[in-house]
Amino acid sequence: MKNPLLLLSFAALTAVSCPLVAQDDGEATGRAKPPIKVEMEKLDEALEAIEAFLEEPAGEPPLAPAAAAQQALQAAKQHAPRTTWQQPEAERAAFVVAYRLMVNDTMRRLVDLEDALLQQDWAKAKTVAASLGQLKKEGHDRFKKRRRTE
Repeated sequence: MKNPLLLLSFAALTAVSCPLVAQDDGEATGRAKPPIKVEMEKLDEALEAIEAFLEEPAGEPPLAPAAAAQQALQAAKQHAPRTTWQQPEAERAAFVVAYRLMVNDTMRRLVDLEDALLQQDWAKAKTVAASLGQLKKEGHDRFKKRRRTE
C-alpha cells in the first residue's frame, strides 16, 4: 500500500515543481519572444542609454546606441505587429502600411537624434528623444494593444 502512495506523492511533487523550474530563465511561458518584440527591446535599451547620457552629457556622445537603435528599428519593420491578425482581413494590408509608415517616421527621428548627438546639441537631442517617447506611446496605442486580463 505504501508504494502507490509514494508514487502518487512523487508525481504530485514533480507536477508542482516543474513549472517553477521552467521559469528560471525569466520566461513564464517557455515560448520564444516574437522577433518584433526582441527588436523593440533592443531599441528601448539603446534609447535608455542615450537618455541616461543626456541627463548629464559629458564625454563622447553615445553614437553606438544611436546606430543600434536604427538597426533594431529597421529589423522590427520587417515584421507585422501581432495585432495585424486581429484586423478584418480587408484592412490588414492598410494596417501594416500604417505601421511601416510610423516606423519610417520613427527612423527619421532617430537620424535627427544622431545628428543632434554628432553636433553635441544636447537641447535638440533631448527634444527629439522626448518626441520619440511620445511616438512610442502613440504606436503602442495603435499597433500593440494590451491583451485583456479579465
